[in-house]
Amino acid sequence: MSDLNDVLKKIEATEANLAKLDRIWREIADMLPSVNIGLLGGTIAGVEDEPRYQELERNFEHIRKAMPKLDDFEISNCIVPCESILQNMIDLVDLDEPFASLDYQYSLTRQGEVLSKYRFRLNVKRRDLAREFVGILSQEITAILDTLKSEVNGWSEDRKMPQKKWESIDQKAKEIEALLGGHLKKLPEWGDFRRHVHFGKGCDFHDIFERDWPAIQEKMTEILYGEEDPIPIGVKDIGSLIASKPTGRIVTALKWSALNDEKFERLIYNVIKDTPGYENLQWLMHTNAPDRGRDLSVSRIQQDGLGGSRCLRILVQCKRVKSSLRTDDVVQLQTRMRLWEPPRIDELIIATTGRFTQDAVQWVEKHNRSDTALFINMWPENHIESLLAQRPELIAEFGLR
Repeated sequence: MSDLNDVLKKIEATEANLAKLDRIWREIADMLPSVNIGLLGGTIAGVEDEPRYQELERNFEHIRKAMPKLDDFEISNCIVPCESILQNMIDLVDLDEPFASLDYQYSLTRQGEVLSKYRFRLNVKRRDLAREFVGILSQEITAILDTLKSEVNGWSEDRKMPQKKWESIDQKAKEIEALLGGHLKKLPEWGDFRRHVHFGKGCDFHDIFERDWPAIQEKMTEILYGEEDPIPIGVKDIGSLIASKPTGRIVTALKWSALNDEKFERLIYNVIKDTPGYENLQWLMHTNAPDRGRDLSVSRIQQDGLGGSRCLRILVQCKRVKSSLRTDDVVQLQTRMRLWEPPRIDELIIATTGRFTQDAVQWVEKHNRSDTALFINMWPENHIESLLAQRPELIAEFGLR
């Protein structure tokens, strides 16, 4: 197995060399003549500064040879030699074909496309590397913050945070920075988070816990699990599958064992995200955070043709279990909701891969008939399966079939 730090160093060196190639290519591209031949009107031009062009061409090739392949894709040298450009322009005038001019213009600038394709593949590989490790580091930071929440309760805003735990947060944040690299540009809240970690006072902890970290958690999920990542299919032609006249019965039960706690939370996140009427969805903390009963927060807008609209604050607790949730489990989750008020929580959704015992169902029904403000909504596995039946793309994405 490769050492993670060594792999990261090689990726960073590749990114540095790619940046050099981009810089050299931009200067070369600025020196290229504009092809305007034939029916489009005739102008003939070569490279004005041939010595500089040739120097850049040699520098480009020198760096290009040091670039590793990415799944057999490599950066080819598509730069048109300086001495060929003027002669090719003259030949185009003799040919007098406008479409040939367009083709030649593309050949002159093709190198930029090759670099762009390589950078795309490199970004995908970095994200693949970061996905597992950033998730673990984020979970560890969340656990430390939750421990500190009860430990520093009542401290003054100017009091410094416990040094050992605060240094641990700082170190894990630095590791996340190293893993994400350029993807940090998509996290504008990261700068505020790092500034508050640097000062490390009571007021900084409050800002991190209430604002910085929840916002980072939500956007980090989108960075690490981009919708542009393909799902492996394993077939080149769907038509051939249909033509084979498949037989057998449809398996309707979903493979909940394919999900860990984090993936189950992400599944529910996607289900809610695509549902009309739900707004401000936030993935507020990671799995198994101690003494917390909230995984997702969302607002539901209810429209009333006579009374206008109403915004409900909803918390979603995801419980990946094999057994059924008992009354004690539900009561514990309902009690924990008080930790998150104010503002008032209007509804608690308990989403689980298991079921609810009959006693738990009766307790929830009795609770919902009372005058309490909190409504409890139960999402057992069969309800989630019904929701996913309308979203087959999620079944495929999470490998549940």
